[in-house]
Amino acid sequence: VTGVQTCALPIFIGRQIGRPIRDLASVAKRMETLTLQDTPTLPRSRVTEIDNANQAINAAIGGLGAFARYVPRDLVLRLLRSNAAGSTESTNREVTILFTDIAGYTAAAGTMSAADTARFLNQHFELLNRCVEEHGGTVDKFIGDSLMAFWGAPEPLPDHARRAVLACRAMAAAFTSDPAMR
Repeated sequence: VTGVQTCALPIFIGRQIGRPIRDLASVAKRMETLTLQDTPTLPRSRVTEIDNANQAINAAIGGLGAFARYVPRDLVLRLLRSNAAGSTESTNREVTILFTDIAGYTAAAGTMSAADTARFLNQHFELLNRCVEEHGGTVDKFIGDSLMAFWGAPEPLPDHARRAVLACRAMAAAFTSDPAMR
């Protein structure tokens, strides 16, 4: 074995390990900011530890993506930044809560196919969610054809009631302007 071959082997091994670790760190950084769109899937590796880490990160991205469909990204980021996600401390706070319901939904849903019903509800909830988020609220849950949202938590919001009213007005205006949503 010559000196050149001896020097080339550690460089080769370093590159084989370094590149996947850089890729892993890059994807982990995207996860930290919840920038999951177009995040590349980390490849399998012959190095067991790197392969295990890559597969765990890939699974975590899938879970975060599913979670992000139902929990506002800004809320999750706020909780992560304030370390409230791990906190068990409770506080009393005045908040504004909104419940919505689609008038005549049960009868209308009975005349639609499952696909049409799902499409209608997805459009409906996307519109409501957008209005809530644009006015500083948080969607708590979807209950059938209903939505529950709140303002003033987890962080205090002095004008929470005003913002909720503005969100309701935005919803009404959106429904009035979109015939498909009436």
